Amino acid sequence: MTRPISKSITFIVFVATLIGLVMGVKTLLISKQYFPYLDVAGPEGIRIQVLQQGQPDSAQCVRTLASQVTALRGNCPSCRIETSNCKSELDVEMRKWLGEEPVSRPSVRMAYGVIIFDAPHLDIALGACQESEKRSDSNIPIARIKCFPVGTKRELLDIELIVLQQQKAAREKLIGVFLLTIFALIVLSVASKFFTRRFVARAPLEGTTTLDSAGKLVAFKLSNVLKRVADILIATSLLAILLPIFVLVAVAIRVLEGSPIFYVSRRFIAVEKSVNIYKFRTMVRDAISPKYQLKERFMRDGYLDIPLSCEVYTSIGRLLERSQLVETLQCINILFDGMSFVGNRPLPEDNIVLLKKFQGWQERFDSPAGITGISQIVGKHGLLPQQRLYLERLYSSVYRNPNGNIFICDAYIVAKTAHLLLSGGYLDYERAVAFLIRCGADKNLPY
Repeated sequence: MTRPISKSITFIVFVATLIGLVMGVKTLLISKQYFPYLDVAGPEGIRIQVLQQGQPDSAQCVRTLASQVTALRGNCPSCRIETSNCKSELDVEMRKWLGEEPVSRPSVRMAYGVIIFDAPHLDIALGACQESEKRSDSNIPIARIKCFPVGTKRELLDIELIVLQQQKAAREKLIGVFLLTIFALIVLSVASKFFTRRFVARAPLEGTTTLDSAGKLVAFKLSNVLKRVADILIATSLLAILLPIFVLVAVAIRVLEGSPIFYVSRRFIAVEKSVNIYKFRTMVRDAISPKYQLKERFMRDGYLDIPLSCEVYTSIGRLLERSQLVETLQCINILFDGMSFVGNRPLPEDNIVLLKKFQGWQERFDSPAGITGISQIVGKHGLLPQQRLYLERLYSSVYRNPNGNIFICDAYIVAKTAHLLLSGGYLDYERAVAFLIRCGADKNLPY
C-alpha cells in the first residue's frame, strides 16, 4: 500500500527536522577539535613542548603544524623535532597547560596556545622561557608572549582574551543559527500540514484524505507535487498579470451587455465535493430559460457542450470563449480549491446524475479538476460521451498510478491546447489514448 501524499510530506519534513537536530547537536556538543602539538629537543638538553588551542578542521591543524616546523627550523637549526601531530584528545595535564592554573614547569603564554620548557636544571628552563619573552615583539599584540615561572598563576594575555571572545561569539552565532534552523524546521513542519491540506496535489476528495474513488491510496510522486507547485506559481503570476485585463473585460461586459458581469456555477470537482466556479458572463442573461432548451439540445449523457454558434452567446462572450479568457478567473479555484490548470473539467450536479449510468464514472475524479484537459484537445464535440469519459479515466489513472508521470502529460496537453487555440486542429482519439498509456495510464482500464 502506498503512503498518502500529506503523510509522506509530513514524514519527509519530520526526518529533515530530526537530521537537523542530530547534526546541530553533533556540531555543538561533540564536534572534534584538533590541537597542534610539537615536542622539540633543543640545545643544552632543553625540551620545548608547544600546544595550541583546538581547531575544528584537521587539515587546518596540519597546515598550522607545517608552518611551525618551518619557522622552528629557520630559527633553531640545531633543534630536533621529536613529535609533530594533531591531538584529538588531551590528557588532564595538557588541558591544565591551556588554562590559568600554575604548572610544574616554566611556561610561556602566547596568542593561540602555550609553550612548556623543561631541562635537567630548573634554572636553565626558566632562562630559556625568559629569553623567549625578551625576544618577542611587544609592539605586535599577536606576537606578544609572557613567561611564567613555576607555581605562579598564568593570567590570560589581552590577545588571548580577544581570541576567546571571538571564539565565544562564533559559538554563540553557531548556536543562534542552530536554534533558528530548528525553529524554521518546526515552522516548516507545521506549515507542511496546512500546505498538504490545502495545496499539495492529492485525490480531490472531501477533507484531507488521499484515497481515490476505488479506496486506494494515491502514491506520493514527484510529478504530482511538481504539478501542484506549477499550478500555484502560474496561477499566482497570472492573477497578478491579468488583473488590468480583468478590469477592462468587466467594464466592457457592464457597458455592452449590462449586469451581471460574472457567472457563478456550483460544480463538482470530486465525487463528494463541489465548489463555486467563477467565470465572466459570456451568454445572455436568460440563457437558462426554457425558450433556449439548452439541455434538451446539447446535453449528451452527462456532458453539456454548447457550441459557440449557439444564439445564447453574446458578441463579447464569443471573444472571451475563443481566447479562453473566460476561464482565467478559475485561477482562484486553483489556489483555494485544489483545482489545476490541466485536468478533467468540473461538472454540474445534473451531469453527475447522467454520468452514473457508465461503469467507473467516479474514476474521472481521481485527479484534480482542471481548466483544460485531454477531452478538450481531442475535441469534446466530436467525442461520444463514453469515449470522453474513458479519456478522462485514463488521465486520472496517470495521476493515481505510482509509475505515471502527470507532469509530462500536462505539459503535452498545455502545448496541444495552445496549438488548438492557434490552428483549431484537434488531437486524434486513438493517438490520445496511446499518449496517455505512454505517460503511465492503466492500459488494462476497461472501456
